[in-house]
Amino acid sequence: MTDYRLFGLWKNPFEHHLLDAHIERSVDIELAAIFEEIRRGERKKAVISLGGSEGYGKTETLQILEAKANKEGIFSIFSDARDISIIRDKIVKRPKILKLKSKKDASLEKVIVSAMNKHKPSLLLLDNLQMPVVVFSCSKCEARDFPLLELPPLTDEEAVLIVEKRLALFRYSQNMNSLYPFTRGFICKLNQDVGGKPGSLITRLDSILKDAIEKKVLRIQELM
Repeated sequence: MTDYRLFGLWKNPFEHHLLDAHIERSVDIELAAIFEEIRRGERKKAVISLGGSEGYGKTETLQILEAKANKEGIFSIFSDARDISIIRDKIVKRPKILKLKSKKDASLEKVIVSAMNKHKPSLLLLDNLQMPVVVFSCSKCEARDFPLLELPPLTDEEAVLIVEKRLALFRYSQNMNSLYPFTRGFICKLNQDVGGKPGSLITRLDSILKDAIEKKVLRIQELM
């Protein structure tokens, strides 16, 4: 069993997906503003497409919205669009959502529209389309506009914030530099190497940290 106490950590911060380590970016701020308009009834509906290269954090952004909706008591469905049967199952298995005469025979479109129109406001979050889609609905599910919000690569400063946040979640010793055992220069260089992709950054850090423990490297300043 790998011992991360060498770095003042009780666990590897980069082994798992952590919504708690999400940092707010410009797209999150824009989505939060729309979310508030919907919640307060100022906007009837909105359909938003999230763009950006693979690994830029689109799925995590959708998951953050789902968690926020659940916290606010807003009806939401988050699903992988590559298997549309998952969407149907998630909706029809939830009690008191639909009153269709034949849920089994109903078209997927009818299932979704019925569910979203019954629960206002509501969200449908579809991942793994050509672009993930966020649907906010307070009225009939008839939105036709698809404004695009682009997820850019991580800036070096954002990469540093993500690493600091993850390390802090698993740090048992507080008397350490917030980036230890890494240096700021190392994180910036690694972020550039992975093209600003959060998923790739975390995967590389997981491997690098394990390698550093094995080699008993006390300060990670260059790519290993």
